[in-house]
Amino acid sequence: MRNIILSLFFLIGVKYSYSVCTSNGTGGGQWDQSSTWSCFPEASPPTNPSCPSTIIILASDSIYIDSQTDLIGCGPITVIVYGQIQFKNGVKLKLADGSIFDIKTGGTIHPGSGGGNSNYLEIGGNNVWTASDGTKEGPLTYGASGVLPIKLLSFQANLNEDKVDLNWVTETEVNNDFFTIEKSVDGKKWNEVS
Repeated sequence: MRNIILSLFFLIGVKYSYSVCTSNGTGGGQWDQSSTWSCFPEASPPTNPSCPSTIIILASDSIYIDSQTDLIGCGPITVIVYGQIQFKNGVKLKLADGSIFDIKTGGTIHPGSGGGNSNYLEIGGNNVWTASDGTKEGPLTYGASGVLPIKLLSFQANLNEDKVDLNWVTETEVNNDFFTIEKSVDGKKWNEVS
């Protein structure tokens, strides 16, 4: 039996740009290298995750932030870390207010060689993690909760013979156009479930 990763994406209306960038184990693991990422929808030419709505770092990948990265102008972003994210000394990652930096079980965030504020993660103008905090392991979430345009009451996935039944209930939906469910056998290539 193959493991399949399911992802439920909540799209905010039809006027907004939307993309998910997932690390792909190439590009030397450098955040700012386009070859490090597989993005959907695909950009032409491929780009680093300059303004996606979601960035996913897979468990098998280590991503290195070695230059100042300011994504405040992108609006709220969700970063999900299953693998490792490593800062170079003196480097900062800045995200807009409403962003989420979610380190899952097995995921880690590592400082550079300096201490104090030599590098930090900033969300909405607030330093939520600095080098002086040291290496942190998941599960751990920094930033806002509720960046989605919905309030999700429940989400269930149940095995039904050779299929999976998904059921969810929302309490509210604001500017939400539709739900898209995608599946993957490797966490890198995703296909929409019809």
